Amino acid sequence: MAFDKVRIYQAIEKSFLSEEIIDPVTIATLTDLVVKTIDDRVGSDATTHVEEVQDLVEEILMMNGYLKIAKQYILYRESRKQSRQAAILSQIRDNKLEIAIS
Repeated sequence: MAFDKVRIYQAIEKSFLSEEIIDPVTIATLTDLVVKTIDDRVGSDATTHVEEVQDLVEEILMMNGYLKIAKQYILYRESRKQSRQAAILSQIRDNKLEIAIS
């Protein structure tokens, strides 16, 4: 899956906002670091799994000293995972889960 720089920015921004920090310049810089690291590791045309991008965001935040923000990002990521799992279980329970096989 190709990654979306805007979504990376928004995820980092939400983590900053959870700590009541508004700093678009730093968020943009961190986003650029994530994108550059992805490009360096797999190339700009390659696809990257969402989990790999999320792991990298955590890594970049921590490497740059944003430990509290990294913690918020990790907590947010886990809550989203649980929400997705609950939605899937609900679909299974209601017999509405559709699986596409390609």
